[in-house]
Amino acid sequence: MNHFIAGIDGGGTKTECLVFDIKGNLVGRALTGPSSLRNQGLEICAKNVAKSLKEAIGKKKGMISIFVGLAAVTEEYTGKTDLIKKELLKDKRVLRDNVIIGSDQEAAFWSGTDEPDGIVVIAGTGSVVRGWNNEKSFKVGGWGYFADEGSAFWVGSQAYQAIAKELDARGKKTIITKLSGFNNMKDLNMAVYKDPMKAIPSLSVAVNTAAKKGDRIALGILEEGTEELSLGVATVVKKLDFKKDFPLVIVGGMFQSKIFETLFREKVKKSIPFARFIIPTESPAFGALKLAMKKFCIIK
Repeated sequence: MNHFIAGIDGGGTKTECLVFDIKGNLVGRALTGPSSLRNQGLEICAKNVAKSLKEAIGKKKGMISIFVGLAAVTEEYTGKTDLIKKELLKDKRVLRDNVIIGSDQEAAFWSGTDEPDGIVVIAGTGSVVRGWNNEKSFKVGGWGYFADEGSAFWVGSQAYQAIAKELDARGKKTIITKLSGFNNMKDLNMAVYKDPMKAIPSLSVAVNTAAKKGDRIALGILEEGTEELSLGVATVVKKLDFKKDFPLVIVGGMFQSKIFETLFREKVKKSIPFARFIIPTESPAFGALKLAMKKFCIIK
């Protein structure tokens, strides 16, 4: 009987599932809606995770082993993910003992390296810094959109404030306002409060474009965000006692901004010159797939 391995990465904007066969061939991929436990809750998260598997595997016959990487699993949702497993197990091909609900941080790290020790920085809709060294782990940030400095939500929130100040005539002018497409707070608020988890992070695109044009407000936002993330890396390095070369895997949409990435690299290199930067060529879902193979002894 065929044996399939699935890696699922659940994020704030989408859920991605990759399915490989035992020989290492990609046999299916699917994208579904967001599955952030904090933002969508358990029920929606479970449905989008299960839907991604169903669409990726299709009608192929065989057994399925799965690693699902989700945010907040190792924080406030520890031991509370039975509903997700239950939803996945509705597919009779899924092996009951071969379903692991783990951290998105672990999946993101493994998408860039096979080394057991190192640090991952995620700067997507949310942000977090987490490291592993000699079987010890330490995390900075990743507490949700009220914090998560350097994330697209945080950058978008700073942009929203800058736009509001300009339109109120109580702040400096910024190109961000024009690039946002809004020239009054009524229209901006109609969009933001209708769907803040979509509208706020999308403003980060305007910040990046404004920064490329030399806008000081935008550059200041990216400076502060990267400063916070680099401080997170320095904190993890200190806590886990890294003293020599280690992989620093950087993942997430904010690093698609060359200005953001460059600022972050410069700040980290000043204090931690021995960090080895890695930008994965594969998505975190591939890291989840590798973890499934490793944890179920399909690879060493």
